[in-house]
Amino acid sequence: METPRNIVIAIAFTLISSVALADRPALILQITVDQLRADMVWRNADRFGAGGYRYLLDEGTVYTDARFRHATTVTAVGHATLATGSSPRQHGIVANDWWDRGNRRVLNNVEDPSAPYVEGSQGEGPGRSPRNLIGSTFSDELVLASDGKSRAFGVSTKDRGAILLAGHRGEAYWYSIVTGDYVTTTWYARELPGWVRDWNARRPADSYSGQTWNLLGDAGDYFFADRDDRSYEVPRGGMGNRFPHRMSEADDPDFFKDLRYTPWADEMTLSFTLALLEAEEVGQRGHTDFLSISFSATDYIGHAFGPNSLEAEDNVLRLDRLLARLFSAVDEAVGLDNTLIVLSADHGVQVAPEYAAEHGLPSGRIGTNSMRDVLNTALAKRFDTQEALIAAFKKPSLYLDYAALERAGIARLAAESALAEEVLRLEGVSLALTRSQLLLDRGAPDTPFLQAVRNSFHPDRSGDVYVVTDPFWYFGSSPRGNAATHGTVHNSDRHVPLLFTGPGINKMTVHRRVAPRDVAPTLSAIMGVAPPSGSVGEVLAEVVP
Repeated sequence: METPRNIVIAIAFTLISSVALADRPALILQITVDQLRADMVWRNADRFGAGGYRYLLDEGTVYTDARFRHATTVTAVGHATLATGSSPRQHGIVANDWWDRGNRRVLNNVEDPSAPYVEGSQGEGPGRSPRNLIGSTFSDELVLASDGKSRAFGVSTKDRGAILLAGHRGEAYWYSIVTGDYVTTTWYARELPGWVRDWNARRPADSYSGQTWNLLGDAGDYFFADRDDRSYEVPRGGMGNRFPHRMSEADDPDFFKDLRYTPWADEMTLSFTLALLEAEEVGQRGHTDFLSISFSATDYIGHAFGPNSLEAEDNVLRLDRLLARLFSAVDEAVGLDNTLIVLSADHGVQVAPEYAAEHGLPSGRIGTNSMRDVLNTALAKRFDTQEALIAAFKKPSLYLDYAALERAGIARLAAESALAEEVLRLEGVSLALTRSQLLLDRGAPDTPFLQAVRNSFHPDRSGDVYVVTDPFWYFGSSPRGNAATHGTVHNSDRHVPLLFTGPGINKMTVHRRVAPRDVAPTLSAIMGVAPPSGSVGEVLAEVVP
C-alpha cells in the first residue's frame, strides 16, 4: 500500500514530466546548406538582412569552431553524419558512391532498386531509399519514441540531401532532373500525395525558362566584384561566365539539370517546403515533428564558379532572404517560439586551384584516369604481371581487383602496400593509408587528421588505399567538370557553421571545438529520446535546457 510520501513523489514526478513535455518544441527544423564553409557566414554577417541568418546569429547559440571528425567531406557523408551523430565508420555512408565489390560496379549511396520511383517516373534510374544507411537517425528515434505520433520529413534538391536526414521512418521528397518535379519512391509511398501532384502540376521549374540571374545588389558592394569572368569557371546551360546569367529555355534537354546551378533551385526547394508545411500541418498536431531542409544551390554554384566568386557571393546573400521567408512562414504556421532550429552544413569547400595559384599558393589537379593508368602500369611492373590490379578509383579511395590479384598470385597485403608506395610518388599527394593500417588502427601516427581518415573507413565499403591530397590539390585533370570542389581532410572542407535557436536556447557564442556529429545526440537530449544507435557525438550542453 502506498504511503502519502510515495503519492507526493509520484504526483511531483508527473508534474515535472508534464512541464518537460510542454516545454518541448512543436517543430524541430534542421537546415543543411550544402557546401557552406563557416567563414561564408561570418564574413557576410553584417550584410545579412533581418529575419534570416541574423535571427540565428542574434537570438541563439553560435558555435564558431564546428569541424567534421571525418575526412571524406562530401554531401552524402555529411548528411548521414548530421542525421546519425556518427561517422562513416559507424553509419556506413563512406562517399557519394563507392565500389560494390560483390557486383563489381559503382553503387550510389541511396540507391535501392527495390524502391522504384512512385508513379513510374521515366528515366529517373534506380530507386532510392535510406537502406544503405546503417543504424538509426535522430528522426527515427523521435518517431519510435512517440509510437509514430511524431513525423519526419526531408526536402532537398538532391535525393541524398532529403533521404538521409529523413531517416528510415520519415518521408522524403527531392527534385527530378528529368521532369523538374519533386519526386519520391515506393519506400515512402505508393502514390504521390494530392498536394505534391498539385504543386508539380503548376510546373514551377518551367517558370525560370529564359530568365536572367542578375546581382541582388550593386556590383560595387561585393567582395568579388572584380572576380567575374574567370577562365576556369564552368557555367551550365549556356549562362556564360559573367553577370547577368541567362537561363536556357525549358525545351533545352539539359534545362532541368542546369537549373540546379542557379539560386532558383533553392527557391523551388523553399516553395515545395512551404506547400508541405501547410498540407501536412507540420508541427501543428500536438506532437513534435521533424522537418529537414537541405539547400543545394550553394554546392552547385560553388562547383561551377568557385566559392570565391561573384556568383557564390550573390547566392549566399540570396539564401539569406530565402531563410527569412522560411522563418516567417514557420512563425505564422507554428510559431518561432515553438520551433527549435539548427543550421549547419554537410561540408565546406576549397578554393579553385587556379585561384590559389593566383595568390601564390602551391596547387594543382590530379587527373584521375591518368593516375589510375600510371598506378596500374607501376604495379604490373613491380609484380611482373599483365593483370590490371586496380578495379576502381572512387574518390578518395583506390580499390584493388581481388580476382586479378588471385589470378596473378599476389597477396592482398603486398598489393596494398605497393600501391600506397606508388601513390606517394604522385605530385599533389601527401599521404596514402592502406586498408590494413586503417582497419587495425596502427602503422601510422595518431594525429587529428589521421584519426579523421580512420573515422571515414568502413571495412565492407571502403577501398584498399585512402589517398590524401595536399591542400589546394584536386582530383580531376581540368576544371572542365568543377571549378572548385571538396572532399578532403583539410580544414576548409571540414569547418562549417553550427547555429541553434528556439525555446530554451540561450544567446551566446561558443568558441570551443565541437563537431556536426554532436547535433543528433544533442537533439535527442533536448527531446528526451534515445540517441541514434551508432551515435558517437557528444551532447552540446549549452543548448540543452
